[in-house]
Formats: sequence, structure tokens, C-alpha cells
Amino acid sequence: MPLEHTVLELTLMGKHLRVRSILSIEIDAHNFDEIEAALENAKATKDKPTAIIAKSIKGKGVSFMENQVSWHGAAPNAEQYEIAMAELKAVLEGLEG
Repeated sequence: MPLEHTVLELTLMGKHLRVRSILSIEIDAHNFDEIEAALENAKATKDKPTAIIAKSIKGKGVSFMENQVSWHGAAPNAEQYEIAMAELKAVLEGLEG
């Protein structure tokens, strides 16, 4: 079965790509330095295709949404929205220092 029709665990994805001579870069999708470094690495690699595997956490930064699959594709109500935005603004302020 072709690779594009196969569902793979992310832990195995890099191995499957490397076997097919594809540069595989695994990163933390919430780390801006890793994202930037992976993009630069991919841009500099001219002899083969590159795949960036970005591991992320659903709802990252919102206490009641983080790692809760039930929030994937669901919309918060007005009260939940206000709580989520306040939490995300606090995270942003922490990043901006």
C-alpha cells in the first residue's frame, strides 16, 4: 500500500520517511525556535525532499481544553471563550516578557 494511504504513528513516521530517502525533522510544534530551525534546515536541503513532523498538543495553553479530544473541532460558549482568551493572553504576555 502506498505511504499516502497508510496511517502511521508519529513515532514511526520519521523512520518510514527516512527509508524512502526523505529528510525527516521532528519538532515540538509549540517551540518557535524548533519551527524556525526546521524550516531553515528544509530550505537548505537541496538533494531530497523534507518532511517536518510537528508534534503538538490539542488545546495547548487553555486549561480546560488541553489534551481533551472532545474539544477538537468544537466551539466554546461565550463564557468558555472569555476564559480561554484570558489564559492565552497570559501565555502570550509570558512569551513577550
